[in-house]
Amino acid sequence: MRLQNQLECLLEEVRIKLSSLLSDLLGQSGRRILRALADGETDPAVLATLASGRLRATREELQDSLSGRLLPLHQQMLSLYLERLDLIESQNCDCSATRSILHHSIPGRPGHEHVIFDGATNIVRYLEA
Repeated sequence: MRLQNQLECLLEEVRIKLSSLLSDLLGQSGRRILRALADGETDPAVLATLASGRLRATREELQDSLSGRLLPLHQQMLSLYLERLDLIESQNCDCSATRSILHHSIPGRPGHEHVIFDGATNIVRYLEA
């Protein structure tokens, strides 16, 4: 949530208003547009074509909102925010996988795998005899 706020502040600073026009700034359309901006795309018409799905605005309104000016510093910051977002999401996937393993291990049932933690982060699996 904090990262999304930082992205929105960066976009406001360069006069790009995406969050009011897309249903989800960090959804597929929003990310495609953000990545294109970070990669140096500046043509509002090209950026508007990257949007799909549920939009709160017409393509023309979206195009108008994308006419801001990103400096190289803003592009670099945007790239860093997107990298951070990807890292957070990959860590969330790792945690979800661990929770799934823990959830599916059934203690006390012969032949079923048990999962325990040996220390802070290592997971040890063993089979009940």
